[in-house]
Amino acid sequence: MLGRVELALALAPPDAGVPMHELNTAGTVVHCGRPAGYLQDRLTVLREVALFARAQARAVIWH
Repeated sequence: MLGRVELALALAPPDAGVPMHELNTAGTVVHCGRPAGYLQDRLTVLREVALFARAQARAVIWH
């Protein structure tokens, strides 16, 4: 897992985010978007999980 996360961090372009989209003029939101950098933030957290698991000699199980 650690190798794959580090590869993704190395290869993924900076996440520009996704703007919020509205359905109609009344302002009904259908997609809340994603802030810039979200992908890198999540990958960094996954890297921390993998490093902790390795230090504790534990497996990471992904469902």
